[in-house]
Amino acid sequence: MWGLPKLSSIRTIFRNLRGQAIDFKTISVYVTAQEEVLIIPFGTSKKLWGGAYNLDIVHVLAAGFSDEKLEAKAFQALDEWNSIEPDDSSSRSVLEKHLNVSSFAEAIREMKLVDVGWTPTDGYYVVPTKNEGPSGFVHLEQKIHLGEDLAPGQLATAIRTAIQHSE
Repeated sequence: MWGLPKLSSIRTIFRNLRGQAIDFKTISVYVTAQEEVLIIPFGTSKKLWGGAYNLDIVHVLAAGFSDEKLEAKAFQALDEWNSIEPDDSSSRSVLEKHLNVSSFAEAIREMKLVDVGWTPTDGYYVVPTKNEGPSGFVHLEQKIHLGEDLAPGQLATAIRTAIQHSE
């Protein structure tokens, strides 16, 4: 008979996420109405049983940035995945703190978001999103699969394409 795993087994699985083999990496690429880019890496949260949570690291690219800078910062942020303990006790998101605003809805107003990630089985991927206001962002269906071995500029091109498709 199929059943749920014991709670102790679930806790062991989540406990093993930090410091063990990396199953994925992910970053958020926010684009402001002024076309400034904010790139924020994730880490695993002990409080959230190993769930992904933004790290207090924000890479800023001023409007007019080159593909080389975009790609370099994206790879740097992916390398920072789980590099520090996320501040999962704060009532404010990393984005709210960086923009010095009082709510997530205010932080994302007129913003676009692109999720960029890597898994050992699929390699790199880029996902455009739709901004649904106070409820946040939802992934759109046009996920861009890039694979493991990227040519120079390929990640930047995919991110720019996803920005254009994001709503």
